Amino acid sequence: MTEIIINTELGQIKGVQRSNALTNAALYSFQGIPYAAPPVGDLRFRPPQAHPGWEGTLDATKEGGICVQNDVMLGMFESGSDDCLYLNVYSPCITAGANKAVMVFVHGGGFTFGHPAEVFYGPDWLVAKDVVLVAIHYRVNIFGFLNLGLEDCPGNVGLRDIMASLQWVQANISDFGGNPNNVTLFGESAGAASIHYLLMVPSTRGLFHRVIMQSGSALDSWAFHTAEDNRDNGVAVAKLLGCQSEDSRSVLDFLKSQPALDLLKPQEQIVAAAAKSGKSLVFPFVPSVECTGLPENRLVWDTPAVMLKQKLPSIPFLCGLNSQEGIIMLKQSPGALTKVFDSLDRNFERTVPNNFHADRAKAKLIAAEIRQFYFEDRPIDMGAINRYLDLYSDLLFALGHYETLFSYSQSNPGQGYAYLFSYEGDLNVFKNAVQMMYDLQIPGASHVDELGYLFCVTMMGGVLKPGSTEEKVSENIRTLWTNFAKNGVPNTETFTSWTPCSHNDISYLDIGSTLSTEQGFVFSNRFAFWKNLYASYQANFLKGNL
Repeated sequence: MTEIIINTELGQIKGVQRSNALTNAALYSFQGIPYAAPPVGDLRFRPPQAHPGWEGTLDATKEGGICVQNDVMLGMFESGSDDCLYLNVYSPCITAGANKAVMVFVHGGGFTFGHPAEVFYGPDWLVAKDVVLVAIHYRVNIFGFLNLGLEDCPGNVGLRDIMASLQWVQANISDFGGNPNNVTLFGESAGAASIHYLLMVPSTRGLFHRVIMQSGSALDSWAFHTAEDNRDNGVAVAKLLGCQSEDSRSVLDFLKSQPALDLLKPQEQIVAAAAKSGKSLVFPFVPSVECTGLPENRLVWDTPAVMLKQKLPSIPFLCGLNSQEGIIMLKQSPGALTKVFDSLDRNFERTVPNNFHADRAKAKLIAAEIRQFYFEDRPIDMGAINRYLDLYSDLLFALGHYETLFSYSQSNPGQGYAYLFSYEGDLNVFKNAVQMMYDLQIPGASHVDELGYLFCVTMMGGVLKPGSTEEKVSENIRTLWTNFAKNGVPNTETFTSWTPCSHNDISYLDIGSTLSTEQGFVFSNRFAFWKNLYASYQANFLKGNL
């Protein structure tokens, strides 16, 4: 490896030139670059502030710190710190004027955990496609999404972190060989939902020029809270730590005074208490409506469904799902899953989406139809596990995808592409781990599984074996994604028939061992069920009003 020095507007940065693990070509790596001031002390919970720069040369040869979290990815619990606003840049060329397409990646993790660790999001395979890759950290859980309705705790600062990183890209990426006028924002799960929020914010215009949303949408049930629910969760965290006041200012001052790691356990306790009471609280702190500051400066000013009614920017848009997203639900031991089935059997009404706005009697009717469609007359147990996974694939991901794709194809016909990732192979990072734990053969690609074909996941032994189907699938998805980033058209040398969606012409690309296009929405029979169910009980489905 060779040390490389680059000048930026904030100061000199030292990175390294190394060989790309896939091609042996030069790869320039700069890690742990601060894009905003560390949100420490009184800056905890505040929007990101400008970084003052540094004297001398910044060492960007190792990764920056992560936000406080229980790091599910690496199995490092109670890790991280407030000082976490860093990004990594990986480039195939740092020659002035190279103007390579730029891809900015926003990691997932339910707004609760996650960071762009190279052992999970290895850059080599994407950079081999001649793009500049930027991978960002942003604040998560209570640190990124606490909303107390105060100017110094407005909520959604995690989204503002992403916005600040994009502003850094605009100001600096040309020094790394990138083109600031050709930036694609792409992300997975909560990263995709974050992108969806930013796509709807007028003040982000010009910060990115294309988007790729993998398995996530602001319309997903887990991606939005009311300001009241968010505040209540913040008060509950403070109370569990010993704060007796429910006044927002007092709660904020108390939470700022606590050691960062101490704020983790109460968040888990809130989720556990909700589950015990039969409520569905997937994540305690996620995007919520902002109630302070000028309306035009708010990132989330209403529900995502209302925000979606505005005219969205006419930029190329790509979104999709994996063929069995619900496998992500199998995080417990088989014994614990039996208890989950028992709980669901006793309280099936919790499967009724909130946007039905159903009272108890109506919820029972809707729940009965859902149960009959997915389980027929079968018991909810391990024998019906695939039906259970289908149900939660739809509740957590597909319903939001349908509404998102439909609304975008209506407002911007010919600009939106849909896909289904269906390949099952050695690089399906989550599914393969689950199958070993459960000793089951579960059909379909799990939530997060496509990442093993985009990134070199070294912690899972990610290797592209020459001539393997995995190599072919990875080559296909990386070529589609990077060609989309370069020119807005997702194609390969041999596949050029992925057509965008429009008013009355919805189709999707099935990314399996081969590439093929299919008409209609993904999971067409399940889509038809939900369309008819909403028509019977809440006639706003696919009308931008959910």
